[in-house]
Amino acid sequence: MSSLRYGDVVEIKLNRGTENQKSPHRYGVIISADAINDNLKTVIVCPLIDAKEVKESRVGVTFIPNHIIGVERDSLAFSLQIKTISKDRIVKRINSVPRNYMGQIKKSLYAVLDLA
Repeated sequence: MSSLRYGDVVEIKLNRGTENQKSPHRYGVIISADAINDNLKTVIVCPLIDAKEVKESRVGVTFIPNHIIGVERDSLAFSLQIKTISKDRIVKRINSVPRNYMGQIKKSLYAVLDLA
């Protein structure tokens, strides 16, 4: 998959599975820089989790309403669980996260990684 950009919302295969076994899918936001996205076979994603599954306040999350990014449910970008994944695991691009929400995700990443 080419032309993946910083801030893209993508659908991701969680595990490889077999031909007869359907692999579960999740959503994530690409947080790696475009220079990396253009030149490597991997991207770094911040997973999106269902906002209703979180019962208490958490550090390292950014709330994103479903109508903003085009997924079924309101989501939390979960900065504590960033992952580097192969582009082969990306099923499709869904949408892009608006700049103001990406700014919140970036602040969350800075806090979690102590980069401030």
